[in-house]
Amino acid sequence: MRLDRLVCVKYNDTIPKKKPGKVGQNKSEVVHELPAACADEAAAVEFMEKRRWGDAPSCPRCEDSDVNQMRDRKTGDRNGRFLWRCRGCDRQYTVRIGTLFEDSRIPLRHWCYGFWAACSSKKGVSAKQIQRQTGLSYKSALFMMHRIRWAMAPCDVEKLSGTVETDETYVGGKPRSKGPHIKRGRGTKKLKCQPFVGHLTKDWPASSHCMRQSVALRADDG
Repeated sequence: MRLDRLVCVKYNDTIPKKKPGKVGQNKSEVVHELPAACADEAAAVEFMEKRRWGDAPSCPRCEDSDVNQMRDRKTGDRNGRFLWRCRGCDRQYTVRIGTLFEDSRIPLRHWCYGFWAACSSKKGVSAKQIQRQTGLSYKSALFMMHRIRWAMAPCDVEKLSGTVETDETYVGGKPRSKGPHIKRGRGTKKLKCQPFVGHLTKDWPASSHCMRQSVALRADDG
């Protein structure tokens, strides 16, 4: 018997054998339901309804709780559009009404995956990655990610006050050619560069080396 094998045998004999323990799992209900919601449209709709209404669904227009799901009379399955009917205002609605999904035809399972990817990724997720994973067009993936980032942005941002500095710049590269029609700082020949405006508050305690707030806006966003 080789020496290395003999050492391994003796080492294994001296180790006390333990019963295998349970595999650690995340106890969050959202983490368990998200994979199914990202793969199936019906599961995604039920996931969104549970997150929005819980066990007490209500009409998003009149807030009446006297509502019911619209189902097929023969099969008992839910409506293909996952509609609800409110007996208070006698109108139909879905879980999309009053949310950022309302005017979008992108399936909710892709929205669930977009939120999951944006929350779980340390450095964020690009629209190209969402396009590859979901099969959406780049335009739809970019539209979806813009809304997801807007929804995840903090809502309690304070307004700038005190001494505020404002500056602007144009981003778009150096001029391709020189001439009287090219203005200084306006970028390319066809003036396709994007103007940006920045605002900065300088009033902050001297003990802090960080600036209070800095905002960069596109000039055409107002």
